Amino acid sequence: MRKYTAKTAEAQELTVNEKAKLVLEKHFKVHDMDDDDRYECETWTDGGVNMFVLPDKDNIIETFCDYVRSFDMDDEIDVHRQDRQYCRDFSIRESVADFEAYEEWLRGIEKEMKALL
Repeated sequence: MRKYTAKTAEAQELTVNEKAKLVLEKHFKVHDMDDDDRYECETWTDGGVNMFVLPDKDNIIETFCDYVRSFDMDDEIDVHRQDRQYCRDFSIRESVADFEAYEEWLRGIEKEMKALL
């Protein structure tokens, strides 16, 4: 990937997709799996729930925004509440508040991505 630095007299402009990757790296721990056409973007909710987003390497913005649009907080909570330890650690109210905050955080990143277009 070409990197822009102010010190480079002939700095090349980054592509929109390269800028989108920088946005991902600002908000997530990004794993570049060489044998996969997606990035594995890891983060945690404020409550400590490990979450992954898998945008396509060639179309980061569209696939990230698709993830955000299709994010279903109810389904996510249902999946996590199948774990007894999670149920001990989080009340339903705490789960809702945690995932509402996560969804709001995702929407902020989505807005940042769309601003690149």
